[in-house]
Amino acid sequence: MDFAILGLAIVFALAAALYASVGFGGGSTYIALLALSALDYRALPIIALLCNIIVVSGGTLRFQSRGLIDWRRILPILLLSVPAAWLGGRLVVAEGSFMILLGLSLAAAAILLMIEPFIKRAGDITGNG
Repeated sequence: MDFAILGLAIVFALAAALYASVGFGGGSTYIALLALSALDYRALPIIALLCNIIVVSGGTLRFQSRGLIDWRRILPILLLSVPAAWLGGRLVVAEGSFMILLGLSLAAAAILLMIEPFIKRAGDITGNG
């Protein structure tokens, strides 16, 4: 087995465990790792989605077994998000555009995560938080 593939599998497993421990799927991390691995860009969303579904399914089963999911409240979101995801997956995007959009969206997410405490603190000071 190639050491690069083994290393990627280990990092995937660690990311999955970390995200699952706080109730998330980790899809953006999988896409970033796959993009760095020089895999065909068309396979990235498929692999990331499958990994995300596996991780989220475990959390969903645990939440459901404890009765913590209000399916009546979630159903409209599911009914809209599944077809929207399918339609988005049907879009054909060139590799260069895909990588630019991926980089910009991951950078925006990182920036928002970094500035969130400052925004929250500012809201607390002004009484709007």
